[in-house]
Amino acid sequence: IARQRAPKATFQRASFLDNAFPPCQAVTAIGEVFTYRFDQRNSLETLRVLWTHIYEQLLPEGYLIFDLLEPGMLNGASEYSRIAEGKDWTIFLHYKEDVVAQTFSRDITAFRRIGDLYRKSNELHEVNTFKRAEVVDTLRAIGFQVEVVKGYAGTDFRAGHVGFIAQKTGI
Repeated sequence: IARQRAPKATFQRASFLDNAFPPCQAVTAIGEVFTYRFDQRNSLETLRVLWTHIYEQLLPEGYLIFDLLEPGMLNGASEYSRIAEGKDWTIFLHYKEDVVAQTFSRDITAFRRIGDLYRKSNELHEVNTFKRAEVVDTLRAIGFQVEVVKGYAGTDFRAGHVGFIAQKTGI
């Protein structure tokens, strides 16, 4: 879809921890990208280094747009389970949070009906959570103007999910 809408754009696929961003107008990390614990290096300090690099590569008035999860997703509970169902599917969700370690996990088991059979799939999402004020302070210390948003395009995030629109001011 993006390539159809922006045929002259350059798209890159790489780990954000290892990618050297070229000069650009915007960087987006939509869908909790910066929170995933795929690499033990991923921390607020590592993100500060990354965001500094992005800031340096952004053109004047450029944007860094992303969202992440905050501690307290489960409102004081350490675990929570629920089931979601539709006509041809059922999803079992089990959440765990360690507020002190600032980690959160979603264990997702899905059953989808395909003809007369059901297909089962499992996913485990392990993420870091970050305090909103620390993220804002970090971005501002780099030089960004920061707007905290509760969603994108009129769709609100769930509780504990927060977005950031960070703009490099004109130089």
